[in-house]
Amino acid sequence: MNRIIFAACLVIFSNWCAAQDVFYLTADRVFDGEQMQKDWAVLVQDGKIIQAGPKSQVKQPTGSS
Repeated sequence: MNRIIFAACLVIFSNWCAAQDVFYLTADRVFDGEQMQKDWAVLVQDGKIIQAGPKSQVKQPTGSS
């Protein structure tokens, strides 16, 4: 019985952690590697930048932090 409860908790925790892997970041300025940009957003998933650009073009995904 304890193994079933442990397995259920592990599945719930894994799903919760997976939902936290997407971050929508905004700042006053973002350095794009060449120059400072104003009103930009950065989308990070699984520790990697997957999109960066003007806030109007980088939409915040549902469930992101």
